[in-house]
Amino acid sequence: MGLKEENDVINSIFRMAFFKNETEGKTYLRDIPLSVFRLTPKIEQESIVQLPSPIRAPRMNNTDQSHLREGLIRLGREIRKTTTSDHFVESNTFMFDFDADTCIEEKRKCFFENADSAYFGNVPGRLFPKSAYYIVYGINDEMTGDARYSSVTLYDAKTFTAAASITSESKMKGSAEQFLPNYENNDLYYAVWFRRDCQGKEFCVEVPVENGVDYRTTLLFTSRSYMQPNSTKGPDPKLLLPFRVLYGEDRSSSLLRKKERKKIFKHLNRTSSAEIAWPVQFVP
Repeated sequence: MGLKEENDVINSIFRMAFFKNETEGKTYLRDIPLSVFRLTPKIEQESIVQLPSPIRAPRMNNTDQSHLREGLIRLGREIRKTTTSDHFVESNTFMFDFDADTCIEEKRKCFFENADSAYFGNVPGRLFPKSAYYIVYGINDEMTGDARYSSVTLYDAKTFTAAASITSESKMKGSAEQFLPNYENNDLYYAVWFRRDCQGKEFCVEVPVENGVDYRTTLLFTSRSYMQPNSTKGPDPKLLLPFRVLYGEDRSSSLLRKKERKKIFKHLNRTSSAEIAWPVQFVP
């Protein structure tokens, strides 16, 4: 506020997770206890000494998720085995891991630098025609005790417009059972479809063109694991297993013509994380 002589700049960031009490949450939102004051010191700006940045509490995980890797690999294998598709492509997932203090001090627009969450991203490098679908699978970090809730969101990568999402409170729960019905602790995993038409599938999210993701949109999936229980920080992303994204095509779809396929494969790997304005770290 009051950053420029010609006008004030006010930027309010307000974000919540899920209210434990829905009624109290709605009451709070109707009358948010927020006041804004402009303070203009009556001294020269050059003589103002900036307050030191407070020391941030470190992210602390009780353990890493390496013991869940075998189950995650098995889940991916079962998805490929049980899904009728004549073409599967799995894309790399990358980690958003920024130093928030450096971003603030250097006045950089980092995104995802807030330490209350762990973020991962995935750019499939594929189009989204009617004949195609995506299966997003990974670890339900809420169920493992690493986060208070987690989510996966599909974006237009160039405009960063959200089109569809799933959370640990909704589609994730129980979704891995469709591929791992007899696997112990299958509730710690999830596997959810993103399709243009879900055709009655239970663990599926419909993504109509009207949502902002058309047939030629560059796609970005991101995951967010918010706040460790009994902590003011998000989990350390280096200790989490990143989610995965599988691209598939309906074998029996009449829309999957050679011309459409040619467009899809021409787009293959044309889009990479380098086209997004944030530095990223790839996770195998």
